[in-house]
Amino acid sequence: MTREDEDLRLLEKLQPIDWVRQNEDDSSWLITYADMVTLILTLFVLLLTYASFDKRGIAQPGEVVQAEQQPTNRQPKSEFIPIQLFQLTQEQIQKQKQAKIEALQAQVNELLKNQANLNSRIHEEGVYLDLDSEILFPTAEASLNVAGQLLIRQAAQVLNKTDNLVVVEGHTDTIPIATPQFPSNWELSAGRATAVLKQLEIEGVSKHRMRAVAYADNQPLSSNDTPEERAKNRRVSILLISQ
Repeated sequence: MTREDEDLRLLEKLQPIDWVRQNEDDSSWLITYADMVTLILTLFVLLLTYASFDKRGIAQPGEVVQAEQQPTNRQPKSEFIPIQLFQLTQEQIQKQKQAKIEALQAQVNELLKNQANLNSRIHEEGVYLDLDSEILFPTAEASLNVAGQLLIRQAAQVLNKTDNLVVVEGHTDTIPIATPQFPSNWELSAGRATAVLKQLEIEGVSKHRMRAVAYADNQPLSSNDTPEERAKNRRVSILLISQ
């Protein structure tokens, strides 16, 4: 055997050993091993968590049935509690509204101490000042006379010391009217309400606070059976709306 043959034979014997040594330096398998260990550790943590969970917090089917069958002295909750609370709230709102209206009436009455021919009355929306149409207008007309202008000036002095919204209402009695200018009591009540509103604006009441409404004979203060009662119904009412 020559020297070269011996060397080749020796190399063949050494190659497997060198291949193992080369692969011993490859540590990529550690990544897979670490992932597996992490998963196993996570599994054990979850098992430990479920094992230590308070068993009393989980009702068994049999326990549920027993609890339902046991008698109880507790009264069922009323389904009407929200409605009762809503009613109480509405009652409180109504009381507050009424208190504001009464305070407004007290203010108006204080201002009316030195004013003749002006009377106030309380209303669910505010306070009324009732002006007698016999003083304001000639019969079957909607043009203010001198006495009416003076009365409107007195009313304006009261209104100018408040900042409430103002509704000027025209009212008539039930006796029908049929003239070229006023075919019915609707036109007459509208004309009188508008005339008072315009005069209030002249006296300094802001037009942005006011509006005019015609009611004809639909909201009487009294019956229309006698001349005295019909006279009460012929009026212009000024409503100060409570805020």
